[in-house]
Amino acid sequence: MTKLQNASTDPEQNASKNIIPTGAFHFPVTTFKQTRNLGFLLLPEFTLLAFSAAVDPLRIANQIAQKPLYRWTIFSEDGGPVASSSGVDVSAHCSINDLPKNL
Repeated sequence: MTKLQNASTDPEQNASKNIIPTGAFHFPVTTFKQTRNLGFLLLPEFTLLAFSAAVDPLRIANQIAQKPLYRWTIFSEDGGPVASSSGVDVSAHCSINDLPKNL
């Protein structure tokens, strides 16, 4: 059989393969109820290491659980990219003014 013949026709199974690379550890989460939404406001000269240390565990948790446990939005004052203290620009998803007023 070729690789193509072995490929699953189930889109959900193929999506799982894209979330977790072959051979990576996974832990099935059975009590998952709702994705938790988080926001990060980046200010000029923010510490890239601290930002990465906050976001990467969320990404890894999603990957290991094979579920969207966490979703995050990156805000800046004006919606544009923000320069970290190391000079690396990070794109924002939107402006802080785009937050709903009733949160």
